Amino acid sequence: MKQILQFISEGGAVVRYHTRPGIKPDTDAAHSHGVAMLCSLLAGETSQGRTKASVSLLMAALTHDLAEQFVGDVSAPTKRCLGLAQQLHSIEGNQLHIYGLNYEQHLTQEELRVLSMADCMDGLLYCCRELALGNRNMMLVWRKYCSYVEAALPELDGRAVEMYNAIKEMRKEAASEEGPSFDVFA
Repeated sequence: MKQILQFISEGGAVVRYHTRPGIKPDTDAAHSHGVAMLCSLLAGETSQGRTKASVSLLMAALTHDLAEQFVGDVSAPTKRCLGLAQQLHSIEGNQLHIYGLNYEQHLTQEELRVLSMADCMDGLLYCCRELALGNRNMMLVWRKYCSYVEAALPELDGRAVEMYNAIKEMRKEAASEEGPSFDVFA
């Protein structure tokens, strides 16, 4: 029990975007929470208003980056450049399996697509927050995430397109002189 608790705790503490300085650093724990919430939205709802997201999808979202404590948070461009994406994914999957946390292996193709899209969308939301704080260094990351989402556009359903368009609106607001319009107290 102690080892799995340490694995979960340490995995959540991994800092993302270490090659681009952030004003407010993003951790795997914060990112995984965002991915799980976005998976829930992207999966849609039942007629009773409950999420269609399976427990396995939500758990995969919460655990998908925990093994980065073992291999590090290697950026997607670096993985592609060095041809390491599949190897690192396999190593991470093996680490998650050791701790009984490899939920991704139980996902359908559609759920894998939702997880991947939610991962990108959470990255875009992080970029929005950083850009709103004045971190122009995140524009490069923003553009890369946009290219990933736009490459998948032909496969996206209405919810994903609506989410992407809403995030782009948030980005425009973040760049405006007035700033974001969302006010939870309004």
